[in-house]
Parts: sequence; C-alpha cells; structure tokens
Amino acid sequence: MLFRSPEHWDAKRDVPVLRRWNPPVVKFMWPNGLPPTAALQAVIDQGTPLIIIREWAMSEEKTVNSRDEARERGINHADRSKAMMDEIIAQHGNVDVRRFAFEGWNEPWQIRAEWVNEYDVSRLMRLRQHGLRGVGSDYGVGWGADYGFKDSAENFEPFEGTHQEIVRGGHLLGRHEYWSFAGPYQMHDDGHGRQMGGWLWEAGRYLQCPWDDVQIVITECGIDTGVVPGQPNEGWYKLPGRAEDKAQTYAEQLFWFDRQLALDKRVVGACIFTYDFN
Repeated sequence: MLFRSPEHWDAKRDVPVLRRWNPPVVKFMWPNGLPPTAALQAVIDQGTPLIIIREWAMSEEKTVNSRDEARERGINHADRSKAMMDEIIAQHGNVDVRRFAFEGWNEPWQIRAEWVNEYDVSRLMRLRQHGLRGVGSDYGVGWGADYGFKDSAENFEPFEGTHQEIVRGGHLLGRHEYWSFAGPYQMHDDGHGRQMGGWLWEAGRYLQCPWDDVQIVITECGIDTGVVPGQPNEGWYKLPGRAEDKAQTYAEQLFWFDRQLALDKRVVGACIFTYDFN
C-alpha cells in the first residue's frame, strides 16, 4: 500500500521499503516518462500483483470542450499508455502486462459527468484493444455526488458506460479517500457550526458504489485537511504533538482504514499519498 514519486523526499529508501513491505499494489507517479528503473524493477521482481502507472502531465490534460473531444482525448491517452508499456518491456524484459494498470484523468470534478464517462469509455476500450488494463477515472473525495454533508448519496448513473467497460476489459475503478486530522471515522466542525466529515463522507465513499462486479483500488488516501471547506491542504505532519506522536496517530488512522477496506471483497488495495504534504 504505497504511493511513490521520484521527487519523494526519502526516495533513497524506496527499494528497501518496497522489498520489506511487499504490498499488494504499488502506484508510481512522476512528471513524465518512465518511473524510476530500480524501484520498478523491484516490484516486478517480487511479483507485486498490481502496479499502477500515472504520468502526471497526461493525467492533468483535462481541458475539453465537447463530448467528442473527451472521446478523442481518451483514445490518445490510451495510445500513450501503450507506448509507455512498450518502453517498460524494452527496459525490463518480457513482463506480464496484466499486472499493470494505467490511470487517466485525475479527479476530473470540474468536467461534465457525461464527458468524463465518454473519456473513460473510449480510453478503457482502447486499452482493452491494446491488451492492457486501466483504472477508471480517479474520482476525488465526495465525487460524483450531490454535494452536501455526511451520507449524501453518490450518483453513479452518468458513469454506467464506464462500469460496463470496466467489467468488459477487467479494468479497475479508482477512488480517492482523504480525511481531516480527526480521522476517517470522526465528524468535525466545518467552520460554520455545522458537523461534517466522518465515515461515508470523506472516507468510506467507496461503499456507496453500487457496482458489485468491479475491483476497486484506492489510488490515493490519507490526511488532507483540504477536504474541509476553506482549510489549507495539510497532512499528518501538522498533527499536534511530537513527531513520534504524530506518526503514531496517523498510523492508527491508516490501520483502522485498512481494516474497513478488508471487509469489502471488491477492494484490492490502497495507496497512501506521499507525494508532498501528506
């Protein structure tokens, strides 16, 4: 359960950590090009079942003005993912491509739901034609939903085409689950005297997904106080107490979250966000 980046402040420990933890899923994110050779070779060698690839530049190419443009962008991104897979094979040998899954748009909340669906359907279909797997758009906290407070129902109807293509191609559904300092299980004040947050709003949203025939991967998770309206993006190191106290509190939150994930047979793993402030 790891999220790696070449800019990670402790990158020199990547390979030993990967070998010691041997997590069920490892996600690589980097500005462009291929992920770090040594770290990628480590997860290939140790048989990590799921290796997720996100090229940051591509995942942020989210400016589209029509459904047709969204469809063409999806095809383009799938073809670029195929080129990356070809480069990985060239560098690392004849690997099992089904162990890899490629991400597309990241948290596309500002785009019309029907366009996001069009993008993902075309991208996942093209990946299937290439013999590859993808991760359905990584929906951010509380999206897609009727924006509100705890227990607001999510609306998956606009993404039924994505659902069908995920099943058809053996792809995965990606979700992001973040919470505030209070933890994934506690409510907190929104700054206006209203209670928000807690399980099933900031974290646990995956449980509202009605699709029981898909695999779900939590492609980002952890503390991000930005889920509270008006609050800055801050991570676990801004928790109160000494450094070891902060680490212990955060670890307990992650262990609790992991225990909940284990209760849902659809969830194959979760990636702790470690790119910056988290």
